[in-house]
Formats: sequence, C-alpha cells, structure tokens
Amino acid sequence: MGFGTFDTAKQGKLIGFVQVVVSTPTGAKVYALPVQSVRLGQDSSAVAGGLFRDSRGELGIVVDEGSSPEVVQEQIKSAMLEASTMLSRKTLN
Repeated sequence: MGFGTFDTAKQGKLIGFVQVVVSTPTGAKVYALPVQSVRLGQDSSAVAGGLFRDSRGELGIVVDEGSSPEVVQEQIKSAMLEASTMLSRKTLN
C-alpha cells in the first residue's frame, strides 16, 4: 500500500468518511477518516487504496476517481485495514 502526502484542498474531492474503530484497554477509540477521490498520475505521490496525510498531518484514504465503484470499494477496504493496523499501534503504544 502507498502512503502519500498531498494538498487535499487542491487535489482531492471529498467523497465521504469511513470510521475506523480501535479497541483499547478502556473501551474503543473511533477515528473518522476522509475518503478523497483524486485523478492519479505521475505527479502524485498518492497510491489508490492507500493512506495519505494532509497538510495538517491528519490521515485519510485516497481512491482513484477513474475507477469503477467496485474497485473504489476495494481500495477503501484495503486502506481501512492498513489504517486500522497503523492506528491500533499508535493507540496502544
């Protein structure tokens, strides 16, 4: 999976949010990650189905705007799994 950095205000179109729930010893922590649709090309460091950090350092998911709805769903699913692992490590450490 990829992990890019880009200016979502200039490059991405917000298509929604996904919630990632991380279990903690005292309950659960819920993260709302924006899903950005972008036209991926050679000038972008983003990878479809990957995570990105915006200019404020917040995590999000990037999908390829040229993909079919089924492929976008798979990209979101893959990135959610990656985000879950990353956020679990961050939360539990």
